[in-house]
Amino acid sequence: MNNVSGSQANFGIWIFGDLSFNNLQVWFTNSDSSIIQSNLENIDWTGWKFKEIDLSTWPEAKFNSLVVVQNKLGAKSGQLYFDNVLTNIVTDAKISENNLPTDFRLEQNYPNPFNPTTTIKYTIPTNSFIPSGVEGYDVRMTIYDVLGREIKTLVNEVKKNPGNYEVTFDATNLPSGVYYYRLKSK
Repeated sequence: MNNVSGSQANFGIWIFGDLSFNNLQVWFTNSDSSIIQSNLENIDWTGWKFKEIDLSTWPEAKFNSLVVVQNKLGAKSGQLYFDNVLTNIVTDAKISENNLPTDFRLEQNYPNPFNPTTTIKYTIPTNSFIPSGVEGYDVRMTIYDVLGREIKTLVNEVKKNPGNYEVTFDATNLPSGVYYYRLKSK
């Protein structure tokens, strides 16, 4: 892996802490196949946190694994959740001539569970323009509660170009609970 020219290489991940007080490490493999252990910190929180590691000192490092190391005072059980690994490292990936998406995609929101906001990513593959004078919408994303009641419309656009999008759902004024989201296009 190579750094982005003139910029810092980073590795970041959303972690839902379990208050276990154990140590969380991210392991990378160096160019000589040796393991590099990077301590994130003791897991002394509950809820979602974004943790980031500076990789500029290891320009050839490749991700290996996430490791929980139990310490003397740490819990012997618990549950951790990881979501949305982010990095600005450039690899030798091939770039497609046609970067337009080929299918509709509605991805898992992150972080999940969330409090009070979460991000939802979706993909629109083709232009589908509704002619003027026709009632309706082209792309619509709606949030529902567990009883199926419509809570909020996040996206309602008559024309949406092909591409990858994301929208933030802010549930600050809503009660805690389970919510569903739906993407519809015509």
